[in-house]
Amino acid sequence: PMGVAGGLSAGGLSMGGGEEGAQGLGAQVGGNSQQLAPQQAPAMAPQQQAMQQQAQQQQQQQQQSSADAALQGINVSQYVVINQSIGLFQQYPQLRQHVAAAINQAIKDIIAPVVERSVTIACITTRELILKDFLFEPDDAMKTAAHMMVQNLAGSLALVTCKEPLRHSMCNQLRGIIQKMATFVNEVVDQVTLDQHVQLMAAENLELGCGLIEKAATEKAVRDMDVALEVALLHRRQPGSPFSDALLHLQNSIRLLPEALRPRRGGLLAHQKRVYDDFSRLPRERVAAQQAAAAAAGPLGASDQALRAFNEGPNAPVQGQGVAGAGGAQQQGGMVAQTEARAVLDKCAQCLAKAEEVVLRSQQLAASPLASLPQGHELAQLMMQSRALVLQSPAREEVAAGFAQKLLRRLYDSSKFGRCVLGVEWLVACLSSLNDVTKRVAKECTSWLAQADADKKLNRDLTVALVTARLLIISAPEYTDEMIKIMDLGRNQPAIDAIVAMLQHCLVEKRVVSASECMGLLEALTKMAQVSGRKPTEGMVRLFEDARSLARGMAPTLAGAPLDKSKLQDRKMVPVGKAKDPDDPAGLREQVQFWLDKWMALGQSTDERAVLQLVTQLLQQGWLKGDEVTDRFLRIAVDLSVERSHTAASQPGAAAGGGYAQVDALSRLVGVLLRYLEEWNRSAGLTKQTLLNKLMAAVVKAMHVQHAERKATFNQRPFHRLLLRLLVDVSEVMPEAMVLSLADVLQALQPRLLPAFSFAWLELVSHRYFMPRMLQAKKNKGWAPFQRLLLGLFKYMEPYLRVAELHEPIKLLYKGALRVLLVLLHDFPEFLCEHHLSLCDVIPPSCIQLRNLILSAFPRNMLLPDPFTPQLKVDLLPEISKAPAILSNFTAALNASNLRPELDAFLKGRGSRTFLQDLPGQLLLPTLAEAAACGTRYNVPLINSLVLYTAVHAIMQNGGQDKNPVTSGASMEMFLKLSRDLDTEGRYLFLNAIANQLRFPNSHTHYLSCVLLLLFQSTQDKEIVREQITRVLIERLIVNKPHPWGLLITFIELIKNPTYDFWRHDFVRSSKEIEQLFQSVARFCLPQQAVGGGGMGPGVEGVAPGGAAQS
Repeated sequence: PMGVAGGLSAGGLSMGGGEEGAQGLGAQVGGNSQQLAPQQAPAMAPQQQAMQQQAQQQQQQQQQSSADAALQGINVSQYVVINQSIGLFQQYPQLRQHVAAAINQAIKDIIAPVVERSVTIACITTRELILKDFLFEPDDAMKTAAHMMVQNLAGSLALVTCKEPLRHSMCNQLRGIIQKMATFVNEVVDQVTLDQHVQLMAAENLELGCGLIEKAATEKAVRDMDVALEVALLHRRQPGSPFSDALLHLQNSIRLLPEALRPRRGGLLAHQKRVYDDFSRLPRERVAAQQAAAAAAGPLGASDQALRAFNEGPNAPVQGQGVAGAGGAQQQGGMVAQTEARAVLDKCAQCLAKAEEVVLRSQQLAASPLASLPQGHELAQLMMQSRALVLQSPAREEVAAGFAQKLLRRLYDSSKFGRCVLGVEWLVACLSSLNDVTKRVAKECTSWLAQADADKKLNRDLTVALVTARLLIISAPEYTDEMIKIMDLGRNQPAIDAIVAMLQHCLVEKRVVSASECMGLLEALTKMAQVSGRKPTEGMVRLFEDARSLARGMAPTLAGAPLDKSKLQDRKMVPVGKAKDPDDPAGLREQVQFWLDKWMALGQSTDERAVLQLVTQLLQQGWLKGDEVTDRFLRIAVDLSVERSHTAASQPGAAAGGGYAQVDALSRLVGVLLRYLEEWNRSAGLTKQTLLNKLMAAVVKAMHVQHAERKATFNQRPFHRLLLRLLVDVSEVMPEAMVLSLADVLQALQPRLLPAFSFAWLELVSHRYFMPRMLQAKKNKGWAPFQRLLLGLFKYMEPYLRVAELHEPIKLLYKGALRVLLVLLHDFPEFLCEHHLSLCDVIPPSCIQLRNLILSAFPRNMLLPDPFTPQLKVDLLPEISKAPAILSNFTAALNASNLRPELDAFLKGRGSRTFLQDLPGQLLLPTLAEAAACGTRYNVPLINSLVLYTAVHAIMQNGGQDKNPVTSGASMEMFLKLSRDLDTEGRYLFLNAIANQLRFPNSHTHYLSCVLLLLFQSTQDKEIVREQITRVLIERLIVNKPHPWGLLITFIELIKNPTYDFWRHDFVRSSKEIEQLFQSVARFCLPQQAVGGGGMGPGVEGVAPGGAAQS
């Protein structure tokens, strides 16, 4: 016997109803009949088959009736979303009610099987766990926990299961309704348009259907769970049957369970009960949006209140509905949770008050560090008590965040407790313990400090303490932006000195942050030093050099050491130390070589015991403690592996691509160490991430040293093999950390720093183990590092591409870059869409096809309209009013040149009268040296930033309502002024900046396309302006595909619309070759009609359609 659970199973109780139990009993009876009277078996078979069919029909009818009951109290048509942009509803308003009926029918078709399956699985799972865990608990507690668990399990299962079938069912129902309507009114509906409308309506109403199905599943799960538990509760209530009697029946099965899972006579422990309590706090991603929609809808009826209560969560109370649970003792949703959280927060505040009282008892105690206190001191107990309160709270994250804010305010106030040594250390330690409970604490601390006063932000001691404790994320954009504002473009020198001192202490002296984490502040300091024109302080120069050294894996300048002014002036970095460091202890290199040889002897051994034994010996010998010995061990291991690879490859008769056994062995060793490190090494000094960072630093340092020594004879293959094997081996253990670490390494090894590593670098950047994982990382955290890698590549090639000096190595590198962009265009177009501005800033104007690849990208969820469609109304496209996402900081160049304040004032109508006259001169580079280095006198990123910023400002001012937004206004006045006053070079770059925004359908494309056409039409402009506009457009069209959609739309409008009188201009007919070129492009852009006629000029009439542009 299996006790209560066994009795339920043996009794044939089914969570889906009594039919399955009846079928099981009938099967047993049928089997016995066959044994007793075999001759009756043929006669029984048809009867049994009929009974089974009847039972299935009854079950389907019950399921359908339960589905109808679930939808009976809810007016589905009231919540159906109908997109007003669909023309069918404007033409046939009566179609709306049919759409609501179709949505309702689609939900009915899906709800019954989904709810039945989800509830069955959830009830069986809940029943088995509840009967075991709550064996010694009261009935009320058992039913309360069972309701919470089964509601969440059934609702989540239904939500996951129903989404795709429901979408398919909605599409079929809606398609049928629209097709019937079209047949009735005798119209033909385009199949593509029909599919678009159906998909749009289904997507907009999918959440409604999922919510109704989830609600029906949770309600049915509670009812079925009560039935399932009734037998067990009756057994517990029988006289003379105490709870302990049931344990005797379960003893055979309980022996198979681990000790932690066995029921105890004293009942569940606190952490075990919390497992069931957590079901009431499971997150729902769409809750906030639905709550806002429900609040905006106003008063609700009874059925709508039920739907709203379901949307707010399975345990939320519903008005007029009782709360399940005996005696009404069940918690009432979020109100009780908030009350409990407030009570716990009050208790934590009492611990804080007691701690302050203890610290301020004596001045000697207040001046003592926290580490000097005995182990069981009262302060330590108060810290542990506050942490225990947070851990035991049902809403631990909310309580932890609230208590953290109290601690932060106490840390920064002017009280004695917040200023003494012990008080500060206790508050920081308490915050650190809360951060161990939930990482939300660090985010809250960063957000709070970012919004605090400037004096609090510039408190160096407290900032360093928070950064050291990992409570302040200095790489957070909100914190970085606020610190940049405080520096006031370099005018607030005390703030700059405080930030430099803080970075020097955290980055160089304590090494509690990496150079990549400080990149935002370091870049801001660099730009301010360049813009201000003042000589940077010695502390700032030292910080820049140390940060650059750390980024390259080299030793920073020691504090107090004299600076080499010549090195600071020419900005060249000399790697620190040789491959064989003279500071290494005698015999250290031989010891490392011994362990590598021992590991090589294992080879590809599958003996896991021998591998673990070697790892254990390395740990016992102290090689992996995370100190200087670990750094030396990894550095020497990398040097030895690369040296042996060089030697093996140079041997006569060595196979091509051979000699990598040592490098592969080192990579396997690192993979094994990372796999078993935290399990075997109890020291907190070395974690997986720390070990990986130390190894990468050793590789970077070795590469810089060898590149500086060997220069043209540098062999990139061993390092390429090592990094590639590490990417493959380490990704099995920690995939995301590996690709992000490798991104930092590749940034330190970019072609501008190590030209001899360029080809291996590009191969690693585009590798299938690296690039897809970077661009598919959660929350797009790999996009910014990958963008920096591409910028580094194009900045290295820019001088060669600008002057068209494409030697064979540069040609190969250029082809590789083109292929990488093609892969990005095909697989990750959103990345190119959102970073197009920063990429165009570093690509010279002569690389037209390279730039076209970037500008041709459009989001994958967008259906791009055919630009060659006759009578295409661009301004009526739904996407044309939406602004595109741009992750590049397009205001950086304006801020760096101090042009933004004057520009803002001019665009708002409050600018100086001389602004437009002075603007062309402000677009020039300040020095001749910079102009010679860039190959142009103009600041190209500033022009690109100016054009986009002005366009965004004009679109925002227009509000998307004015049908002709560019005919007047300050923005258009500035564009006209620049087109007339700039010289030939500046005007070409200015028009290129406008053409760079002619991309997929969006508000920027629409606005700047109108700007370009209006500049061409303006009667006051010189002919050279029209000719340059034509050149900018035509040179982007005569290259091979792809071509940006906005570029095609603009040029087609220019040559088709007689308003612009394109074909009568002299530059179109300046030579026979030019005229043939224009005709060829016109054939490509107007494939469905002849080019000519309609006032286009006699020279192009009768040109046959078709053909393509030839470069």
